[in-house]
Amino acid sequence: MTYKPKFSLEVFPPKRTSPIGTIYDTLDGLKGLDPDFISVTYGTGKLQDRTATARIAHTIRSEYGIDAVAHLTARYLDYDAVDEALEMFDNAGVSGILALRGDVIAGQEAAGVFEHASDLVSYIRSKRPDLPILGACYPEK
Repeated sequence: MTYKPKFSLEVFPPKRTSPIGTIYDTLDGLKGLDPDFISVTYGTGKLQDRTATARIAHTIRSEYGIDAVAHLTARYLDYDAVDEALEMFDNAGVSGILALRGDVIAGQEAAGVFEHASDLVSYIRSKRPDLPILGACYPEK
């Protein structure tokens, strides 16, 4: 059996002061690279606004014909927020979830529900057993 590595790209929603069209200009330039998928982050500090992530993921899938993977970070989410995000991402047609622990954000208290990304993965798996879940780690630690 031969394994073909996956090639992916990552984009993030533009800052609120930038027009949403800037992300689509970026995508126009990236589509020729023929990625297996494009992952979409929350953007810097936008914990409460997953709608931009969902909209961009939907456009990647529907307009560019590329699989889109949405980020979910464990540190600041509770069960309701994950359920809401999963429904929104499902409606947007995302191909999978990139489950991460999440960076510390100064002044933001962790929700205390998902201590590790693996806890988030287990919860997502219990809710959506067929949804592909990707992960990342710190190999240097």
